[in-house]
This record gives sequence, C-alpha cells and structure tokens, in this order.
Amino acid sequence: MALSQYFAHLSVNDPDASIEDVNLPLVSPERDTRTDEDHKALDAKISKAFRSDRRNNEEPDLPSLFFNMSNADKSLKSFTPEEAEDLLQSQPLIKTVFRNAWRKAAFKDVRQLGMLLVTIPTSRPLISPPASRNSLAPGR
Repeated sequence: MALSQYFAHLSVNDPDASIEDVNLPLVSPERDTRTDEDHKALDAKISKAFRSDRRNNEEPDLPSLFFNMSNADKSLKSFTPEEAEDLLQSQPLIKTVFRNAWRKAAFKDVRQLGMLLVTIPTSRPLISPPASRNSLAPGR
C-alpha cells in the first residue's frame, strides 16, 4: 500500500496552519528512545546541510529536505526525491509539519510522525493514536 493512502483521510484548509492544529498519529512515547539532546544533534545536521537557505532566510525546497531527512535517519522510511515530492504535494498536512519544523529549526515533530517510521516487529504499539491538539507542542 502506498504511504499516501494512509493520509488520504487527512486534510488541512490552511497549509500554513499552526502545528497545534495538526493531529497525526505519533510514535508512542516509549518507542521514542531519543533524548532531546539527540534530537537537537540531528537538527543541527539538517541545519548544516541547509545552512545557505537558513542564512538567506529562505524556506528550502521541502521535497529535498524530506528526502535528505528520510535517507539520513535510519529510523525513517527512505523516500526517493519523487516520492517525497509526491507525498508533500498530495498531503498538505505533512507539508505543514515540515514547514513548521523548518521555521522552528527543530525536526522532532517530523521524526515522531508514526507513518514515516520504519516498521519494526514488536508486541508493543509503535504508534500512539492521535492525541490532543497540543500533542506536537514544544517540549513533547
């Protein structure tokens, strides 16, 4: 099944909606083994790779950002550039998560999207059901 089919029921009227308005399945807290320091270190690598965009106060090409993240982080499913572009075009909600992560220079929210994770066989759930509207707020 194509990943975009998992998101077919989701929509957002405003592609610049606040991250607090986004309600997607997240990695269950016990499965996110990364500390905040781990996330910050990964964020620094992304910022370094896209530093010219940051320096010029520009939003990067989001499919390129998605491709870079998905192929650099082994906990995320790998996407080709075309798959990343297709998913972001067909799912404005996911694009909103990436856009807001870029603006905050913090990509923990992206890494915690359950549908983007590599599936690992386990008896414990990998994904928590969609939580409250503020589940992606800073400090989560």
